[in-house]
Amino acid sequence: MPYRLRVSESFRAPEVIRIRHNRWWLAFGASPFALGLVFVLAAVVTGQPTLLLPLIHAGIFGALGIGWAYNKNKSPVHFAGSLLIDEFGVHHEGSPSVPRDELVRGVVVEVGASTHVRLHRRG
Repeated sequence: MPYRLRVSESFRAPEVIRIRHNRWWLAFGASPFALGLVFVLAAVVTGQPTLLLPLIHAGIFGALGIGWAYNKNKSPVHFAGSLLIDEFGVHHEGSPSVPRDELVRGVVVEVGASTHVRLHRRG
């Protein structure tokens, strides 16, 4: 069962793994936006506005690509270290990761020897 942390409590875990989205996959998903910039530059240089027609498709495929890369989260980046949650926020390896004001909710689950932490930020 998940552990619910009250505002006045603190939680410390000596070994947790922080998971972050792989920025290379996010950049790959956003690559159609870069292709759209190439079409805009080509239209400005050549003076032909018909080169802007593929810009619509680049925008659609760019939005779909970023959505796919964000939701799929292929090959995420893992950071091992200690975790401290106190009245000031979340600290990973001693450096502040998330201020307490930005947290909406969080769940800490201990599965066997590992600790899983899921944080939901405001915004």
